[in-house]
Amino acid sequence: MAQDQSRFPGIEIWKDIPRYEGYYKVSNLGRVQSLARDINKGNKHPRSKLTEKQVLQIVSEIEKGVSITELGKRYGIGKYVIFDIKKGDSWGWLTGRGGSKYYGIKTKILKTSIGSGGYPNVTLCKDGTIRWFNVHSLVMLAFIGPCPKGLEIRHYPDPEKSNCRLDNLSYGTHLENEADKDEHGTRPKGELVGTSVLTNTVIREIDRLLRMGVAGRDLAKRYKVHDSYISRIKLGLTWRWLTGRSYHGR
Repeated sequence: MAQDQSRFPGIEIWKDIPRYEGYYKVSNLGRVQSLARDINKGNKHPRSKLTEKQVLQIVSEIEKGVSITELGKRYGIGKYVIFDIKKGDSWGWLTGRGGSKYYGIKTKILKTSIGSGGYPNVTLCKDGTIRWFNVHSLVMLAFIGPCPKGLEIRHYPDPEKSNCRLDNLSYGTHLENEADKDEHGTRPKGELVGTSVLTNTVIREIDRLLRMGVAGRDLAKRYKVHDSYISRIKLGLTWRWLTGRSYHGR
């Protein structure tokens, strides 16, 4: 039985991205490429601000002597766009001023950017629709299949979000992902947690005062937190990694 070489780190294998066949491929090494193809220059192009009907109207008005500046204002576009139409450098295939309706693009590796979650992502475009995708999602979709309900993507054993190689990805539960954070030491703690209302320095001071016998209620008032927050610190239910307290507050 032939071995699946897609998880071999030294071999790069490309597969079509589902729903983008003929447009894009993704590799087991976490790279995404745009395939060579012809692109429509007309109003189906996602960045086009004009319809074919408007372009023909513009040409008609140019021939009647309407100025480029006036046409730019009328259609809400830059003068250079009107000028290119006039010369035939743009939309020439439609106006009869030269050029093809399509232009060719070559196969190329897409550049990635970093999304809000810290994961590399790429832009895919098809039929005038532009969408962003995390690279690790595309790798798993192409090589493994859609993510089963209730699961999510794990980066393991390497926790780096930039490592989108197939041999570092798998589907797992949220609990497994959380356990990975503890194993790798990547879970935010203390003041690094976005919802934290106290700093590490303040927690150390609260712990010191509790050990001296200062009442939790007084500390809660001083630091403007609920009594239960101080109790949880004292019992070792929270911040114990910093205070050294056990679950039972010893």
